[in-house]
Amino acid sequence: MANFMQLFPRIPYDIDKTDLSDYQIVTNITFRVGILREVLVNASSYYFYTVKDGETPEILAENIYNNPEAYWIILYANDIYDPQYDWPMSTRAFKNYIINKYRSQAAASLSLSETAITDTQILSWTQDTTNDDSVHHYEKQIIRYNATDDVTMEINLEVNGTNVASSLNSTLENIPYDFYTSANTSDPRALEFAGSYETFNINGKTINQTIRGAAITYYDYENELNEKKRRIKVIKKEYYPQIITEFNRLTNTNQPFLRRLS
Repeated sequence: MANFMQLFPRIPYDIDKTDLSDYQIVTNITFRVGILREVLVNASSYYFYTVKDGETPEILAENIYNNPEAYWIILYANDIYDPQYDWPMSTRAFKNYIINKYRSQAAASLSLSETAITDTQILSWTQDTTNDDSVHHYEKQIIRYNATDDVTMEINLEVNGTNVASSLNSTLENIPYDFYTSANTSDPRALEFAGSYETFNINGKTINQTIRGAAITYYDYENELNEKKRRIKVIKKEYYPQIITEFNRLTNTNQPFLRRLS
């Protein structure tokens, strides 16, 4: 991988940003191959892929292009500059990330020292829906099931600990989160919105709607961010020879990165 990156153009760059005349020569990681832009404009030239647990860009490139060194094509197609943080973490890496990120926060909440708290305790704390300290935010979940067409739509609206931050329509505005977890009889709206369920008809279609509140823990929040990274664009392998040909031309190299595709 290191030898491959040496083929990229190198530019002067003031890393410390303290002296405009104090430049260092670095690899231009923003270098782009023109054909990649042209290929990505055509929706039929790529497809969406869900990255499997533990699957690295190199493994994926080997499976698709028969060449692990072609990982850069996958990264560029998805505007990924840092595969360590922008690529989905494996289960093991994700757990380590959670443990390291929330160690001090969990220790303070549990009245433990950072050296005394265990990894298991940290993971449990980040998933504890009964502890307000473990909750990243609250969501109002609106689930609409179209019984006629057998289609389900789920809408999640983030709320803070007091009031709804946004809503679908005026009838759902400014409903505190507590209304979805308990029947606060001091407000007549409470009974309606505390896990409400209703059935109605839209254009002849039967819609079953459920509204409820949910506490999203730090673990849930981080896991959702990680899972969103799994859906990536993959350029079809038939475009690989063209991409490599242009890359070699632009970098003035003739490296053995072009392999016969099976």
